[in-house]
Amino acid sequence: MSGIFLFLSYAPFWQSWSLWLYMVSLFHREKHQQTLWTPFITWLLFHTVQYHWLIYPLQEKLNLNVTLGVLFVIIAALIHTALFIALLWIRRHSKWAWRYPVLSWVIVGIGFEWLKLNVFGGFPWVTVAISQMDWGFSLLLPILGSWGVCGFVFAVSGLMIEKPRYAIIAALCVTLLIGIIPSKPEKSHEQLFRIYQISNEAQQQHLKYVIDRVDESKNVPNTISVFPEGTISIDQQWLQAIRENIFSSQANVVLGANLLHDDGVVTNSAVTIDGRYDKQELVPFGEGMPFGFGWITQYVGLTPFISGDKYQPLKLIDQWYNVLICYDIFFPERYLRFGNRPMILLLDDHWYKNSWVREYHFRQAQVVSLILGQNLVSSSADGVSGFIEGGQIHLLDTKVQGFISKSLKVFDHTNQAWLHWLDTACRLLAILGIVIYSLDAISGRKRVKTKQL
Repeated sequence: MSGIFLFLSYAPFWQSWSLWLYMVSLFHREKHQQTLWTPFITWLLFHTVQYHWLIYPLQEKLNLNVTLGVLFVIIAALIHTALFIALLWIRRHSKWAWRYPVLSWVIVGIGFEWLKLNVFGGFPWVTVAISQMDWGFSLLLPILGSWGVCGFVFAVSGLMIEKPRYAIIAALCVTLLIGIIPSKPEKSHEQLFRIYQISNEAQQQHLKYVIDRVDESKNVPNTISVFPEGTISIDQQWLQAIRENIFSSQANVVLGANLLHDDGVVTNSAVTIDGRYDKQELVPFGEGMPFGFGWITQYVGLTPFISGDKYQPLKLIDQWYNVLICYDIFFPERYLRFGNRPMILLLDDHWYKNSWVREYHFRQAQVVSLILGQNLVSSSADGVSGFIEGGQIHLLDTKVQGFISKSLKVFDHTNQAWLHWLDTACRLLAILGIVIYSLDAISGRKRVKTKQL
C-alpha cells in the first residue's frame, strides 16, 4: 500500500495528500523494523519508471540502442534506490536516530535530496513531488522554500507516528502562520515579452529564423524577445558579429546559444547585446559527469561543457532579470543568490519526446515563481512554453511554431534573505546529520539492542 502512495505522490497524479501518507506509512514500517526488501523493490520500480526518459538523450548523444538505454536506466535506478535504503539502514543502527526519531527523519529526507543532487546526479524527489501539487504543501513554499517544505513534510510525518498531538499542533501553527503573514507590497510595471519556439529538427535554419524574428520585433517598441536554450551553436567571433549586426538598442533579445570558447570548451549560455549568462548546473551524464564519473568522458566523447564564469543577472530595458537555463531551476541557490528578481527560463526538452517529464519541468518553474512571488517567462525549444503569472500557467502551448506574446507584470519585491539562510541550514543539517549517523551506526551497531529500535 505504501508503494501505491509513493507513485501517487508524483506527477502526473498531483495528489498532495499521498506524499504525507507515504511518509507516515514508511515511518511506521521503520519503527517496527520491517524488512527493507519491500521499500527496495518499490523504490526500484518507482525510479525506473521516473527515469525512463533518459533513454532518449542516451540514444541521441551516445548513439546507444534501446536495450543499452534501458540497462543504463535500471543501473541509475539501482544506484538511487540503494542510496535511500542505505540511509534507512544507517537510521536503524544509529542510537542518535533512536533517541531523536523525528529529527532523524528530517535528516534522512533532506540528506537523500542533497546526496542525490550533488553526488549522484539525480533530480530531487520531494522537491519535484511538491512542485506537482496545486494546493497543500505548495502554500508553504513562499515561507519555507523548497528545502524548508521538504524538511517540514518529513518532520510532521515523524510526529504523526511518535507524537500525533504535536503533529496536529504543528499543522495548526503553520496554517495560522500562512494566514497572518502580510502580503508584500508590490510595485509592478507591464513588460511585453515574445517567446519563440524553434523545432529541433531544422537546426541549420535557426540563425535565419532568429534574424527574421528579431527584425519583426524591432517594429514593436520596448519588447523583449526570448529564444530557447541552444537555439544556435556559435563561437565567440560569431557572437560578436551577431551583436554588432543583428542585435541593436531597438532589439532586446535573450538568445540561447552553445558558445564555443577559444580553449575548446563549450558553455550553455544566454546572451544579450552586452551581457551573458552561463548555465551553472550541468545535466548529469548529458553535459557533465557527477563526482567520480569523469573517467566516462574518455570513452563516450561527450562535448566538454563547463559551467562558465558568467552567472550574474542580465539587464534588459532598465530591469534586471535572473536568467536560468533548464537544470538550473532545480537548485534553489541559483535564484536566491542575487535576490528577488523576475525570471527568464530557457529550455531544450526535445529529448523528453512525448513524456510527461516535459510538464514536470514546467511545473517546477511554477514552484520557483511561487517561492519568490515573481512572474516567470519560460521558453522551450519544442516542448512546453508559456508565462507563469501569480502562480498560474498562462498561454501554455505544446509544439508551437512561431511565438507567444504577452504583457507580463514585473514585480519589485524586497529580498527574501531568510530563504537563502534556510536553504543553507538545511543542506548543512543534511551533511552533518549523515556523517554523525553513519559513524554512530558503524561504531555503535552492537551497542544498540534491536528491540529498542
